[in-house]
Amino acid sequence: MLLPLVAIWLVGAAFTFLSTRKTMTAAFDHDLVDTALALASRVRTTGGATEIDLSSRALELLLYRKDEKLYYGIFRTDAKPVAGESGLPLPTEPPPLDQPRLYDARFRGTAARVAAVTIVPPGADEPVMVLAAETFHLRHDAEREIVVYALLPQLALLAVLALLLRESISKSLAPLDRLSTEIASRSANDMRPLAEDPPSLESHRIKVSVDDLMGRLDASLGAQKAFVGDAAHQLRTPLAGLKATGEYALRQADAAAWRAAIERMLASAETSTHLVNQLLALAQADGVTAQRRPAVGCDLVELARDRAMELAPAALKRGVEVEFEADVEPVTIHAIPALVSEIVANLVENAVRYTPAGGRVTVAVRESDRAAELRVTDTGPGIPEDEQARVFDRFYRGREAAPGGSGLGLAIVRAYARVMGASVAIESAPPRPGTTVSVRFVGAPPPG
Repeated sequence: MLLPLVAIWLVGAAFTFLSTRKTMTAAFDHDLVDTALALASRVRTTGGATEIDLSSRALELLLYRKDEKLYYGIFRTDAKPVAGESGLPLPTEPPPLDQPRLYDARFRGTAARVAAVTIVPPGADEPVMVLAAETFHLRHDAEREIVVYALLPQLALLAVLALLLRESISKSLAPLDRLSTEIASRSANDMRPLAEDPPSLESHRIKVSVDDLMGRLDASLGAQKAFVGDAAHQLRTPLAGLKATGEYALRQADAAAWRAAIERMLASAETSTHLVNQLLALAQADGVTAQRRPAVGCDLVELARDRAMELAPAALKRGVEVEFEADVEPVTIHAIPALVSEIVANLVENAVRYTPAGGRVTVAVRESDRAAELRVTDTGPGIPEDEQARVFDRFYRGREAAPGGSGLGLAIVRAYARVMGASVAIESAPPRPGTTVSVRFVGAPPPG
């Protein structure tokens, strides 16, 4: 903060110096012109001789300046000296009658200021120039004295202000120093709110922001720990099955037994692969926000139809028909296309898993009130009301859960929907068959 203050002081000093010089120049010039006019008023011509009608003592008093040299000279218009200092520098042209002219010149090797006035002395037939000149010593001394007297109080005030600023800033930063010390002493796993309660509003805001960051980090670390624990728990069973099946196969001599064991191992590996992919998808849901993948305008009808048709052949192998419906097209939404496609895939796969052979899964897109809705309806047994709020939890599988699932499909749907600002809802009323999962997206903003 001191650097800008010093810069401002320097600018002020320069302004003070320039304004002082201008004022002093005007004052001294006015005095010099008065001297030239006073000399001119005493010039007389008698018998063809021009001279100043002053005694030597009076002339000395008129030209007296303390610590300064003042000179005068009288010249004819043809530059011939008449009286006084004959070496005084003349103006480039004589000034008009009774209109003094000021100019800078050098006299006897020293810079000087000259005032010239043209008059017609009493008893003369032609005009003469009267010059009064002085050096700059007194002017410069007066300028320095005034500038020093003007700037010294400012400099003293700047020094006092610097001390006050240092004290104030040190006092204000003390809470931050304590917060910094407390944060530095924390372990990597300690995400508790900071104990220090800073007195100032600014440091309190920093504390609140740090506490909020620690809370989010704690939640993120908790999610990572939960993911690792869930992955370890869920993978333990299929991996143990793979190991047991392999050990069993090694004890068999019959090729048919080996084949059956290998087929079971492949099925278990496929289940494990599906589980790992879903775990990774769920773990990356928060990562999508961190990576800030851009939401763009995309056609929900096209995305839903394409992904549903990709999954239709696998559903037919299970005896389930997949249909697609759309009232209008295109239906433009503001979303991340890759995530929308994954939401469709998880909803369809989940619906197919819970739909008995001969059943149907319908993928529909609706549009209303600047919003679009994706609806996936199955003809399965439905979800009991007391379980509908829990089916979005990780690894939760209801009482009527179909074999082979991991309990992650709807959790992934909800996580991806939240990333895009969409909402998810379930409609199911057992014992009537069927469940509908709907995802409501925000419509894309109008063009322009």
